[in-house]
Amino acid sequence: MKALALAILLSSGVAHPVLALDDITDGELADISGQDGLSLSFTDPAVGVQANTIQWQTTATNGLELGSAATPVNLKRIDTSRPLINAQLDAGSDGTTPWVSLNTDWANSRLDIGSIGLTGVSGSFGRYVIDAAGTFSVRNSGGILNVNSATWGAGTTINIGGVNPALWTPGTLGASTPGQIYWRQGTSELSMGDYTFFFDMTDGRIGVDNNGLLVQSKPGSKIKFALSLDFTYDATGTSSFAITGADKSMLYWGWRGHQTDFTLRLNGKGRVKDDNSGNLNGLGASLAFNYDPDFVWIIGEGGTNPFKIEFGNWTLLPGNTMAYNLPSVTLDQLDVGQGVAGLCWGQNTISAAANGTCTGTGTGSAASNFAAQPIKVRAAADAKALALGVRDMTLSAYSSTVDLIDRTSNAAKAPQRYNWALIYTFANLDADIIVTPVASSDRMRLDLALTTQTLETGDTNRWQKGTNFMIGDTDPGVNQGIGLIGADVLMAVRNGTLGQTASGIKFDSSQVRYQLRGMIAGGAIPAMPVMQKMAYIDMNLEADRFVLTLAPAATGKALTYSGFINIINSNIADFSNPVPTAGNHMHDDGTYLSLSEPNFSKLGVDFRFADITGSVEVTDGKVDLQGESEGQFRLLISNNIKVGSTATHPCAFGVASCTAVAGAPLQVGRLEFGGKDLGALVMPSGIIRAQVTMMPQVP
Repeated sequence: MKALALAILLSSGVAHPVLALDDITDGELADISGQDGLSLSFTDPAVGVQANTIQWQTTATNGLELGSAATPVNLKRIDTSRPLINAQLDAGSDGTTPWVSLNTDWANSRLDIGSIGLTGVSGSFGRYVIDAAGTFSVRNSGGILNVNSATWGAGTTINIGGVNPALWTPGTLGASTPGQIYWRQGTSELSMGDYTFFFDMTDGRIGVDNNGLLVQSKPGSKIKFALSLDFTYDATGTSSFAITGADKSMLYWGWRGHQTDFTLRLNGKGRVKDDNSGNLNGLGASLAFNYDPDFVWIIGEGGTNPFKIEFGNWTLLPGNTMAYNLPSVTLDQLDVGQGVAGLCWGQNTISAAANGTCTGTGTGSAASNFAAQPIKVRAAADAKALALGVRDMTLSAYSSTVDLIDRTSNAAKAPQRYNWALIYTFANLDADIIVTPVASSDRMRLDLALTTQTLETGDTNRWQKGTNFMIGDTDPGVNQGIGLIGADVLMAVRNGTLGQTASGIKFDSSQVRYQLRGMIAGGAIPAMPVMQKMAYIDMNLEADRFVLTLAPAATGKALTYSGFINIINSNIADFSNPVPTAGNHMHDDGTYLSLSEPNFSKLGVDFRFADITGSVEVTDGKVDLQGESEGQFRLLISNNIKVGSTATHPCAFGVASCTAVAGAPLQVGRLEFGGKDLGALVMPSGIIRAQVTMMPQVP
C-alpha cells in the first residue's frame, strides 16, 4: 500500500518540508492491519541541530539548564548514510479493537550537552556527550497513551545499542552497535563504553491517567531488560570524547534477563515540602518488579573476553510479594531554604523535623533502644541545588548462584557455577542526594543523607522484612546463611565535594557520619525459622575530613583506591550521635564500636571502644579480579593502612601539592564495659599491610 512520507530537512535552523510517496509493508505496521500510515524522516544539516539552552523550569526563577551560549547543546549524525530519525505512525484494527502504533529509529548520532547547570548558580555539573543508535516503538489500543483497565496487549520496545535477546549468553548482552557516554569535568574524563539499554514489554498497559504516565506489564507476562556500562577513565583527557588507549579500564557493570509484575509511574509531583503543605513542582516516579530466575547482575573487568561474575537465580524472601519496590523517587530543583527537613533516624517519617514526629524512642526491636533523631544535611542559607529524593525503597530478594566467566584464552568456555548467595536486602530506604555546581565546573558540592532501617519486631520479621548483609551456602540440603541481620545503616555527608582529578575520581568532605548496627547471626535460608544469634554490633563513625579517590591501575585492569579520615567527636546538632538521656551510656561516646549480648533488652551491657579520635590513611589500595591466565580465578583486595602520625593529611581538593601535615594519634578515649570507664588506648603511629584473597572453593 502507499503511505505519505514527510521528510523534514533541518538546515541553518530552517525546516524545509518535502513530500513524497513511499511503500510501507505490513510488517512495518507492527502486526496491526490498517489503512494508510504516516512516515516521517528527519535529516540534520552538516553542523547538526543546535540549541543554546534547553530549560526545565520548576518555577519562574528555578530551572535545570542544558547548555549555554558558550556551551550549546548539539545533535549531529555520526552515521551520515541515513536520516537522523525515521518515524512511522499507523492506525488499524484487529477486528474488534482499534489500535495505533508508532515505530522510530535513529542513526548513530552524537548528543553533545556542553554544560548542565542551574538557574542563578554559577558553574556547571560538567559536559556530557552521548553516542548512540537505537529504536523505539509503542503500540496501544484507542490511542498511543490510552489507559484502558479492561484491555491488555499494549507494548513498547526501547533498544539502544542493537541488543538481540536471541544472542544473550553468560557474560554478554548480544549488542551489535553499543554506544558511549562521556562525562568531563575540567580536563579529566569518565567514559562509559559498551553502553546498551534494552526494554521490551509485549503485553501490558501504557498511557496517562489522573496519576500520571503508567507502564505496566500484564500479570503472568515477562519483560526483557538489559543494561551495560564499561567504565574507563582518562585522567588528563588526552582522548577527548573518544575511547583510546589513554582510557584505562575501571569496571564493567550490567543487568540481563526477564522481569515480571513490572509497574512504572511518572508524574509531575516533586518531593514533599518541608511543612507538609504539598509537593514541589518537580518530577516524581515509582517503580516495582519481580525478578525472573534468569535475571542476572553482571560485574567484572572491561574490554573483550574479560573476567566477569554473574549473580543470578534470585530468591524472594518469604512474606514479601515484590522483589524491588520504589514507591517514591523525586527530582527537584531546591530554592534557597528548601529541603532542610531531613530524614528521621529511628522512625519511618519523611519530613520529620517539620511535623515534629521524629521524637521519642525509635521503632522496632533494635531502634526502640535508641532515641529517634532528625538527620539534616542542608541549611536554610544553602544555595539552590538539584535534589534526588528516595522514600521507602525495599529490595527483598537475593541471588542464590554465582557464575564465574573467564574467556581470556577460550571464548567458548562455559561459566563455572557455584551455589553461593550474596545477600544484600534493604528495608525502608530513604535518601536525599543534593548537588550544586561549583564555579570552576570541575567539581560539584554533594550533600547526602541516607538511611535504611529495620523497623520490625521479632526475629522472623526482622529477617524477612529487614536490611541484611550476608553470605550463604545454597547447595541442596545446606541452604545456610550468616552475616548481619536486621541491620540499620546511616550515611550523612555535608559540605562534600565530588569531581574528576588527575589522580582519579575524588570525594572530599569536612563533615561525615556513618553508623551501622545489627545482629550478627545465621540460620536456614530463605525462611530462617530459627535465628542463631551471636552478638549485636553497633558502630558510629564521625569525621571532620574524609577523602576517597578511585582510579584505574596504570597497567592491567585493576581498580585502585586511596583515602584518608580524621576521626573526631563532632557534636553537631541534628547530625552527630546524640547523648543518651537514659541507660548505661549517658555520656558523649562520639565515634565508637560496641559489641553486646544478642538480646535487645540488654544492649546497654556491652563492651565498647568509645570516644575514638585520630587519623587513618589508606594507600596503595587495589581491587583486582584475576583469571586463570594469571594463575587462578580470584578476587584480590590489598592496601596499606597508616595510623596516627604515620598518616598524612591530603591536600585540599584541586591542590596538587601542599605542606605535609602529620595525622593525630589514633586513640580510644574510653574502653568501657556496661558504660563503666576501664581506661584508654593509644596507637601513636603504625602501618598495617593487608591483603584479602577470595577464590572458588576447591572440592
